[in-house]
Amino acid sequence: MQTAGWIEFTLSRRQGSPVAVSLRRAGERWVAQLDGNGAAIGLGTSARAALQAALEPFGEYAVTQLMADVALLEPSCRVLELESQASAR
Repeated sequence: MQTAGWIEFTLSRRQGSPVAVSLRRAGERWVAQLDGNGAAIGLGTSARAALQAALEPFGEYAVTQLMADVALLEPSCRVLELESQASAR
């Protein structure tokens, strides 16, 4: 279910349960919220930085694997749309 203003998707891990991710723009920053095997929140100047910060508790190897998940393609396109809309204002 999509929540208004949030970009929601799921990342798959090689070991462990999938990670549900919600991203949203908050002013000049991005917020990433993780649900699944423990909740985490990350903040960053970009959506990618916020997601990496939220994934940090999983460890460097897991972050590398999760950030390479092809499931990031669609949300990345949505982030670009939102950033384009924000810069047009």
